[in-house]
Amino acid sequence: MPLRLKIDLHVHTSFSDGLGAPVDILGRADARGLDGLAITDHDTLEGFFRAKELDSDLLLIPGYEVETEAGHILVLGLE
Repeated sequence: MPLRLKIDLHVHTSFSDGLGAPVDILGRADARGLDGLAITDHDTLEGFFRAKELDSDLLLIPGYEVETEAGHILVLGLE
């Protein structure tokens, strides 16, 4: 049987244009039954790093949303 995960791949925190602090976002994701999140703030990884400091069983994927002439592009899995 394949592994199935519910992951939101486009989440912003208050470190860019999101409305919640990382602790609040992790709590909402857990309450909604998600298995993980990609935190993809604009031009910063700070929200991801703050979320990683918290005690959470959620899979956290580092991401970055970059503005280009062609529009916004999500970059996932940064180190």
